[in-house]
Amino acid sequence: MQPYKVEIYLYADSPEEAAEAKNAAREFVMHHYNNGCIVTASRFAEVLRRFKNNSFVTNFLRR
Repeated sequence: MQPYKVEIYLYADSPEEAAEAKNAAREFVMHHYNNGCIVTASRFAEVLRRFKNNSFVTNFLRR
């Protein structure tokens, strides 16, 4: 297994806001890595799939 760079488009009000999202994703991955857990692409995709219809997440995103 090796690391790959993944790029996606997100809506943002500024380049700084987009950079903040990128940094948050990086921090998420590094936090788990530093705790002995590698965030794989398949696991990350599964987390997104499982929570895409979660009412808490949906309500948070609608704010």
